[in-house]
Amino acid sequence: MGTERTGVEYIIHVASPFHFNVTDYNRDLYEPAIEGTTGILKEAVKEKSVKRVVITSSFAAVINPGKSSPPTNEKRLPC
Repeated sequence: MGTERTGVEYIIHVASPFHFNVTDYNRDLYEPAIEGTTGILKEAVKEKSVKRVVITSSFAAVINPGKSSPPTNEKRLPC
């Protein structure tokens, strides 16, 4: 990405674009998530000092995008 990153050992990717006002799932959610994650991985490969990359998920991975309303407190899974 054009900046010097020497000494980076660990990368943690914890966020992805997400919102409930989606008109096109591919354009609004999937493509930005895929491009962001693959972009981080491509940059990590370039940095020889990177030992580990951690990619986390979110509640967005378990919701039903076909439903018209966002989850409420009553629909949350127990922790």
